[in-house]
Amino acid sequence: MDTPTVSGQKRSSLYFNKVDIYSDRIEIKGLLLPKKVILRDEITSWTEINKKHKSANINWVEVTVYTNKTKYMINSLHWQNFNEMKEALTEGKTRDTAKEKKIYDSIW
Repeated sequence: MDTPTVSGQKRSSLYFNKVDIYSDRIEIKGLLLPKKVILRDEITSWTEINKKHKSANINWVEVTVYTNKTKYMINSLHWQNFNEMKEALTEGKTRDTAKEKKIYDSIW
């Protein structure tokens, strides 16, 4: 069995989620969720959205990777090594700025 390039663990122990990023795939595991595998070759694009809570002074970033069949999102509030995970997830993939604008416009 190969070793993940990057592993992520949720900040809160209540979520029990773990992400392992390998050179060829991403494995998402959760206590109450079935294991999800995304092949890196199937990732078509990614987006990065800056968000802010309306009533609290909290800002965070959401990064989503997309395939033709699924997507997976991580955010800077929940993952301890968010920047390292973002770098590994998006390496060599195209950022979809048109989709970012559409998402951002729908939020605000």
